[in-house]
Amino acid sequence: MEGQLFTGADGGFWKVKRLTVAENPVGFYLVHLCYGRSLDFLDDSMILGPREFAALLRDQELRPHLHSV
Repeated sequence: MEGQLFTGADGGFWKVKRLTVAENPVGFYLVHLCYGRSLDFLDDSMILGPREFAALLRDQELRPHLHSV
């Protein structure tokens, strides 16, 4: 989901900056991510397809970042 924040095992933060959904193939998408050591300093990082994004979640042990507003 666009705007979703994750924290990794290394203490870093990942944010879904944007999602690009393709019409063909159906269901294909690209995840545009930012990464940083704090929420105040997130740099554009990478663009991943569904399999790469799933591997990042698993390999970096990313978990949804829950924060109060």
